[in-house]
Amino acid sequence: MTAMIEVALRGSVVLLIGLIGYAALRGQAPALRHALLVATLCATPLAAPLGAVLPAIAVTLPRPFVTTQSMPPVSEHVALVGAPVMALPAPLGAATPAEPARLSWGTLLFALWGLGTAIALGALALSLVRLARATRTAAPIGQPQWDEALARASRAAGLRRPVVLRESPSADLLATWGWRRAYLLVPREALDWSCTRVDVVLGHELAHVRRNDWAWQVYATVIRALFWWNPLVWVMCHRLAIESERACDDEVLAQGIAAHAYAGHLVAIARTFRNRTPNAIAMPMARPSTLHRRITAMLNPHIQRAAPTRTTIALAIAALLLLVMPVAAIRGTAAQGELEGVVYDPTGAVVPEVRLVLVGPLSSTEAMELMLGKMSGGKKAQATTDAEGRFVFPAIEPGRYVLAAELPGFRALRQDLELRQPADWNRIVNLQVGAVQETISVTGRRGTGAAAAASPVRVRVGGNIRPPRKTKDVKPVYPESMQEAGQEGVVSIEAVIGRDGSVTAARVTAAQVHPDLASAALDAVRQWKFEPTLLNGGPVEVVMTVSVSFKLE
Repeated sequence: MTAMIEVALRGSVVLLIGLIGYAALRGQAPALRHALLVATLCATPLAAPLGAVLPAIAVTLPRPFVTTQSMPPVSEHVALVGAPVMALPAPLGAATPAEPARLSWGTLLFALWGLGTAIALGALALSLVRLARATRTAAPIGQPQWDEALARASRAAGLRRPVVLRESPSADLLATWGWRRAYLLVPREALDWSCTRVDVVLGHELAHVRRNDWAWQVYATVIRALFWWNPLVWVMCHRLAIESERACDDEVLAQGIAAHAYAGHLVAIARTFRNRTPNAIAMPMARPSTLHRRITAMLNPHIQRAAPTRTTIALAIAALLLLVMPVAAIRGTAAQGELEGVVYDPTGAVVPEVRLVLVGPLSSTEAMELMLGKMSGGKKAQATTDAEGRFVFPAIEPGRYVLAAELPGFRALRQDLELRQPADWNRIVNLQVGAVQETISVTGRRGTGAAAAASPVRVRVGGNIRPPRKTKDVKPVYPESMQEAGQEGVVSIEAVIGRDGSVTAARVTAAQVHPDLASAALDAVRQWKFEPTLLNGGPVEVVMTVSVSFKLE
């Protein structure tokens, strides 16, 4: 959502700057105004990518003040790490309800943006296909009058690219299209025109070819498809089409044709070919919607018509880029605020003396490396919960962070945070009870009876937790059949110590183990008894992992 807003805002600012510059060049040559519009459309999609490369210009934006009364804190559904054997605090066999998928406003807006772009690009592709099909079915014009006029117009325009004349299958389509090879589609009615009108038409159309107007028109249509929701793009594309026609009109007038005579030819062409349904991507010569402005402009003696030099165009584009570069370099950051919250245990009681570490802000790559344990650097801030379980990190700016929390007796926490909205600075963190681990070694002699080993207990103790203490210990028995067969192995078991201190569930987690060894280990573990684990004075279930090693001497 943030990237989408950044692209939209930066692109809109660039378009606005270009339109302001376009208005400032009022009365200048249409070719110069057209070049400025083209440069603006080229800079629009590049504004956001350039922002990641150019040196940043930081602009601090105010962050709304939000209290815990006005907006509920964000509860962390934490990812637990640090315990070597257990990833889920729920008892074995407990079903985890599936959280219903929710679509955010950002996802919906992005989907709508993409749908509109796909429709617009599809319409462009359809227009190109229709135009190419019409050109393939069009017959060549074999009249000497048109061939000679085309040769004269090509020499006058200084063209080196081939231009192909075709008789348009449509009765009202007089247009030019194509990039490397230009095609001029002429209706059948145009074959009877006078030599003067033919020269006028070819002079205008070949001016489009020399200026690559059709290629820029296609590019502008693509940009309009990408930013279809932005009215500034539509205004820009409309003005681009007008200025390209006016620039070609000026080139025809520069050949010595009188303005009123040229205007008369345009009016006659517009009356003959009304262009009721012109191809969307072709460039018709006399579009009725723009004809009035073009005639008014060509009859206005105060408008400059001399083609601008390359130096003039380069200076205008450079001035535009000087204004666009700061737009791309601006980085808007919200004001820093206090990241605060409360730490709770599974019973809902607050947990004091919890040590928290906040690392960041991080890029997406740095956050992933830190979550995987591949990154040890980064800016760190530390905090400890008070007697009420509250913690505060002062002066935290928006961005991506990793929050870690540790307390003996609880599972270590490491959570990826995204601080964007005001409510993100107010958190609730839930710690889970740590796991119990038993390691047992069972040894035996080949061909002899079973023997048992000791069973040390490793428990992380701290806070308000009283760890479980074993009151009944049953030692695993090495099966005789396994001793005689020379079978060894390690049986990993995951079990749950219930609130009454008994083992309520147990299962083997290792797949590569003989069933007889697994059965012997499970039979012993299920008979164990413990004093219940107490959290804040109340019994709670706790996960236990057991590793039973069967070895032969």
